[in-house]
Amino acid sequence: MLPIPRSLRLASALACLLTVACGPTPRAVDSATAADEPPAPARHAVADIASGLRKGMAYGDFRQQVLADGWTPMASAECRTNLVGDDADALCAANPQLAGCTICDELPELQACSADARCMLRFRSADGQRVLEARAYGEFQHWDERGADAGLQVSDWTFSTSER
Repeated sequence: MLPIPRSLRLASALACLLTVACGPTPRAVDSATAADEPPAPARHAVADIASGLRKGMAYGDFRQQVLADGWTPMASAECRTNLVGDDADALCAANPQLAGCTICDELPELQACSADARCMLRFRSADGQRVLEARAYGEFQHWDERGADAGLQVSDWTFSTSER
């Protein structure tokens, strides 16, 4: 077998990249054809949801927007342990009124909160392909407050592919 020259390999790789990056040109659709086709499924694109989010917004407002856009909470089996400690079951059995013992049921997307009031929360897109991980600062008991003076505010968020 003859070796493939380097210039041909580079040209082939470039052609492949251009094909993937540029993709096919969208076809024009007339209104009569479009009316006959079923509606496209709702898209929950990252750009769509991200356009309405802002750092410093109340977590209650953030959550309402994310849920309205079709994202669902991703529960963590370790939530109570992350909040209360390794003896969470015993401690919560003895003190069921503790906020750390009930908040994981009220706020299923909550993953953990640090001692300095930084919390991590996760949602999954409606199609199951993306994960939205939000970080918030404040007391998790104020998760449902809205407006500028809310006790839990979003500090940052990221999108990634689903962990399945």
